[in-house]
Amino acid sequence: RQICSHKNKNKQVVLPQKEKGNEDEKRLKEEQKHRVELIEAILMETEIQLPSSLVERQMDRFVFEVQDWAKQINLKWEEYLTRIKKSEKEWRDETRSDAEKRVRTELLLNALASAEKIEVSEEEITSELESLLTHYKNADPDSARAYLTSLLRNQHLFALLESL
Repeated sequence: RQICSHKNKNKQVVLPQKEKGNEDEKRLKEEQKHRVELIEAILMETEIQLPSSLVERQMDRFVFEVQDWAKQINLKWEEYLTRIKKSEKEWRDETRSDAEKRVRTELLLNALASAEKIEVSEEEITSELESLLTHYKNADPDSARAYLTSLLRNQHLFALLESL
């Protein structure tokens, strides 16, 4: 609970919404942790051939994400690499295992969703897309649609896996 004290009146006001928000956040973190553990357990028992082109594409996405983050704090990619004392090749080599894990996870989720014939309705996508584009006005609608389709499909897949 968050308690505020008004300096002049020395009253304490209880704000229950903050507590509810913290409970929701805690529940979501636990749910996400459980889902990661579930996928990791399945990955341990599954052999997946990783096409090098997918790993390289994921590495490029990682570079783009860090470059975008660095740009937001007025830092150039080269400056970032200098600060962490690594060349781009060293950085890519160190993050390769993360890229491989992400690709394995994506391939696994796609295979499971296809095997279970999990589909996302156009209405569900459209509803979420309108909300997303309202909040992120500069978002590319096609990229946002692809992102939401994957996200919603994965949510349906996890709901199924958790019900088993």
